[in-house]
Amino acid sequence: MVSLAGAAPNTSTMREQRAGGGLRAAIGFLGKSMKRRRKYCTGLSRGEAAPSPKTARWGTLYNAANAIGYWVSKAFTKEDDGGQPPLVARLQSPLRSGERNYLTPAGARKLREELEQLAKVKRPSLLAVARTDDQARQQLAVLDQRLAYLEESLRTAEVQPMPLGEENRVRFGASVTVRESSGETTTYRLVGVDETDLDRNWISWQSPVARALLNRQLGEHVTFTFPAGKSELEITKIEYT
Repeated sequence: MVSLAGAAPNTSTMREQRAGGGLRAAIGFLGKSMKRRRKYCTGLSRGEAAPSPKTARWGTLYNAANAIGYWVSKAFTKEDDGGQPPLVARLQSPLRSGERNYLTPAGARKLREELEQLAKVKRPSLLAVARTDDQARQQLAVLDQRLAYLEESLRTAEVQPMPLGEENRVRFGASVTVRESSGETTTYRLVGVDETDLDRNWISWQSPVARALLNRQLGEHVTFTFPAGKSELEITKIEYT
């Protein structure tokens, strides 16, 4: 007699699936929450308020949450890809079509060094084991996306030389120190979209605070709206290094 009941469920597998779903849901919520804070720091959402130093640190945490979420998803997902390369989302430039890709000389040099390191050192070592190691194959796919991104960024880059001599106007590449109405001082550096380092207050030249400061002069006052409210910024120092 053929039983009409299905095979008994694998309780171990079910527990893993529930655990994986719970972790993915929690990390997804964390990533969305951080994304709302990150948009103040990168200039990707036009018209938004500029970052305070505390807000800027959320950008790094947001990227970490996305990475953790991906690897948790991989850990609880059974794969049978027959040795095919894993699918990895293509890295997209934050620049809109037709926008100019400015880089500082130091930023362009750093990207070239990263490209050479990944292509000549990291990639060959992963390639050697990727045929038999699923994790190495995934890392290789991610690395190849980064290589493609770096190549395109350098291909379209417009490297802007630093001004010669003393310069009292804020231009691309400047480190600008401002004093807020409260008396607190902050130094921002205006750099390319691929040079942004929120921990160091290196902000995209397209971010709201950078756009407010560009072409302003030493000693000038700028009214700006931070997440906490409006503040008057006095430009107290302009440096190019």
